[in-house]
Amino acid sequence: MNHLRRLGLHIPVLNVPMRIGDVLYSTKTLGSSSQIVGHTGIVNSNYKVVHVTLPVNGGTVDNMSGYMSRHGKGETIKVYRPINGMGVEAAKWATYNYKYVTKYEIEPYVKKSTLSPNYCSKFVWQAFYYGEGIDLLDLGNTPDLRGFITPSMVINAPNLVYVTQFTAQ
Repeated sequence: MNHLRRLGLHIPVLNVPMRIGDVLYSTKTLGSSSQIVGHTGIVNSNYKVVHVTLPVNGGTVDNMSGYMSRHGKGETIKVYRPINGMGVEAAKWATYNYKYVTKYEIEPYVKKSTLSPNYCSKFVWQAFYYGEGIDLLDLGNTPDLRGFITPSMVINAPNLVYVTQFTAQ
């Protein structure tokens, strides 16, 4: 935990250190702080969260305090870890490409390869597809396909395992 504090990452009651490539999932629901069901982001090499969000209307990078401030007090944020040491390349891809997402929109008819418009869970899928070379969901998805990738699909992906959770302060 001291190593994480030196990096400026302070997560209350976190009992497991964050790793590059960890996927964060929040329990945002209709009527809460996001107006959608769930939200995902990926931890980069600076232990900041790269994600696509409506208040920004595109991609952004938040330190943990900023990320938590986007959530309602008391919302649960769960940490999922990629298996087999994956995640670093996905985080690099996300860090490099978030700035190309200039519009937040959940659009089922846009190809999965489209960077803008985009939304949180599709962006995380793209990070693993282009960064790690895998379909995170292991469903045969390719960039040319169209359709939704929901936050719940991401956290139930066979390539991620649940690690811990904490509460937004």
